[in-house]
This record gives sequence, structure tokens and C-alpha cells, in this order.
Amino acid sequence: MSLPDSEWTTAINDIRDQVEELCSCLRQAPLEDRLQAVATLNNTFAGLNDRALREAVIAARAEGWALRRIAAAVDCSHEQVRLLTT
Repeated sequence: MSLPDSEWTTAINDIRDQVEELCSCLRQAPLEDRLQAVATLNNTFAGLNDRALREAVIAARAEGWALRRIAAAVDCSHEQVRLLTT
């Protein structure tokens, strides 16, 4: 999905570029350090993403968006959206 140009899409692209650079640098790290760093990175972003998604879904529901409309916007099933709001 293509996002319109905005301050936040620029910020997302900057973060993506920084993470790609970090992953590139980690290729040179000892394997144990690399594995721990990648696991930490994954856990951190998963937690942040889950919280932000839940907040956005709740906000959309509060504005009257239907479950299927939200599901289409976040590329998941309406049942997954329902679970996020319970």
C-alpha cells in the first residue's frame, strides 16, 4: 500500500532506513550479539506496533468506522479488529 507524502511517512521511511542500516552493521557482529540484538529489536518493535495499532483501531471505532473498513485499512480480518477492541 502506498502512503501519501506527509511528515509521518517521512519519519516512517527514516526509521526503516535506520533499522536497515543497523541490520547491515549487525551482520559484522558476533553471532550471539547479533541474535540478541535482532531479538531485542523485534520484541521492541512488536510491542510498539501492537500498542499503536490497538490505539488507532480504538480511535477509528470511536469515530464510527465499521470493523470491515478498519480491517481493510490495516490488512487483517474484521475478527482480528474486533479482538483488538475487546
